[in-house]
Amino acid sequence: MWIRSCLAVLLACHIAHSCTLIAVGRNATADGSTFVAQTDDAGSDARDVRVVRVPAMVHPAGSQRAILGIPQNGFPRYVTRDRGPAYMPPDDSNNLTAWTPALGAIPEVNATFAYWESHYGMQNERQLGIAESSCGAKTVGWPSSLPFGHNLLNTMQLTQIALERCDTAVCAIQTMGALAEQHGFYGATNMDEHAPPYTSSGDALAITDRLGNVWLFHILTGPRNASAIWAAMRVPDTHVAVVPNTFVIRGLNLSDPANYLASANVVSFAIAQGWSDPAAPFDFTAAYGYCPPADTLPGVVKPLYGGRRLWRVFDWVAPSLALDPTLGFHTRVATYPVSVQPDAPLAAQTLVDIFQDHYEGTPFDLTQGVAAGPYHDPARFTAKSVEVYGHWERPISIHRCAYAVIVQARSWLADATGGVVWYGHGEPANTVFFPIACGQDAVAPVFTAGLRSVFDTTSTFWAFHFTQNWAHLRYDAIHGGEIRPRRDAYQQQAFALQRTTDTACSATEKNSTVACVAHHYDALMTNVTAAWWQFAWTLVPKYCDGAVLFAEGFNQSAPPYYPSEWLNQTEYVRYPRLYSPSPEALAQSAFASAVASDNPVPGTLTHEADAVAPFVVPGPMVLAASTETHGLSEGFLLGVVVGLVASLVIGLVAAIGFQTRRMPLDDECRRPA
Repeated sequence: MWIRSCLAVLLACHIAHSCTLIAVGRNATADGSTFVAQTDDAGSDARDVRVVRVPAMVHPAGSQRAILGIPQNGFPRYVTRDRGPAYMPPDDSNNLTAWTPALGAIPEVNATFAYWESHYGMQNERQLGIAESSCGAKTVGWPSSLPFGHNLLNTMQLTQIALERCDTAVCAIQTMGALAEQHGFYGATNMDEHAPPYTSSGDALAITDRLGNVWLFHILTGPRNASAIWAAMRVPDTHVAVVPNTFVIRGLNLSDPANYLASANVVSFAIAQGWSDPAAPFDFTAAYGYCPPADTLPGVVKPLYGGRRLWRVFDWVAPSLALDPTLGFHTRVATYPVSVQPDAPLAAQTLVDIFQDHYEGTPFDLTQGVAAGPYHDPARFTAKSVEVYGHWERPISIHRCAYAVIVQARSWLADATGGVVWYGHGEPANTVFFPIACGQDAVAPVFTAGLRSVFDTTSTFWAFHFTQNWAHLRYDAIHGGEIRPRRDAYQQQAFALQRTTDTACSATEKNSTVACVAHHYDALMTNVTAAWWQFAWTLVPKYCDGAVLFAEGFNQSAPPYYPSEWLNQTEYVRYPRLYSPSPEALAQSAFASAVASDNPVPGTLTHEADAVAPFVVPGPMVLAASTETHGLSEGFLLGVVVGLVASLVIGLVAAIGFQTRRMPLDDECRRPA
């Protein structure tokens, strides 16, 4: 049973995107911006790596909007005529087998906004922005394409529809909630109704708009594995909220719709299921958050899997709270607040820094310890074994991150340029976040080039993924000494460019302003990508074959020496103790190595075998580092000195004799015949 539980949670964690979500109110930032941000940590699978612009559209009366199924792995994400040129088949084929099948349809609206999307919708042309994090829930739903499925909409579809139809956070919440109740919601899923993935069957979104609002939205499948249950809470303007793959909304004051919204059955369904006490204050997360049994490995892993990240963000922005990092996040006990007020205002750079974190400088620092290897690599790959009880620490910046995005809304600027998607390909610790204006219609070709399964030197995605993976050869030197300084310099260049274009492009007409901003942002993408590839190729010869090569010529390389503290925890210190020579070999080694006098000094060698005895440990092999210092006897050292002196004397005599023999020959050769 325990092994089955472990396998279930591993499967569910693999299916879930396991993203970290952060939401920041307008009065918690340095300039009045609002932010919603996320990592998308499902990058191990083949997937469409593009950032796609879905254009604004006008539809005839009576049109239907197709609801497509789960995006397919690989390229392209969808094949359809309904979402702009990026998703059209390459040959404009009418072959129906090429199209992504639709689960169903809903009535279409007359006109829709343009927006940017990757795996989820990100931001539309009116600055409405969305970020996502998969969450555990007590209900599970499946798509209607399965015999046991009853639901039409998943989170990807809901974010797309909200961005198409809304320009405020409240509109987005009400639109998504109503559609999910009517047509059914399903979260991250599998194909087995007998093994429901509770650890990822719900979802959370953070939503911001051009009016300065920031909301959290939680959703899960409703009664009879159909419909939906949902709730939303406005993040206070002075606060920061975090969703680390778990619901976080607690109390719901539904008499205050300016700050709380929910489905009509949010309380009644929980009470009917026995998940909420009608006599106690209602707690959404306690009622609907997934809570595995405490005596199982999932029961230990899940509180820390999300709780440690939540603590890290809150401790980063509000260290004065001195929150306990070991409590873990528990659905039924509020161990951490829903949101906190930061000690100092945040900027986009703050979120970049947080997303690049591996708990450096804390007791949970992944760059330290045996698992980090000799070069302090924070990557922890998946452990397959279910026979070993344990789990790796889960950082915010993780090796399997596909992309990270920081969505910024600025109420004082025109929509087309006030909204910005800061998008970074790959693991945040090894990438640069590039700006994309919400009003621009395209990005530089390098930014959308590339397939996950094909190495491509024209692609921004592959530029950063290549160096990210090469860094594992010698992480401290490649990441710390090569990638990080360049990453930080280009990031500062990107932030400076935003400030410059805000001023330089604002004086032009609307269309010209967007074109001006797009021109500069695209140039940044193109130029940095080209420079990053040039840098990437320098890493190949420099860090190769276990050495660091600095230049051509003699003595221009150095081995990457292993640190002593790491060696002392490896088989390195056991190697000398694996030597078990025969007594005869010991005797011969001693005889050949030592010079014994006729009158040995007391306390020196008394037996040939004693010469090597300090270095040979008989018996079982033991992995341990010896701290004992082995000295050589005085007799041995005296013998070595005497031998060296004798060798010099003999050599000198031989040389003189040779010269003496040569002189008569020379005289004789000079005599006349």
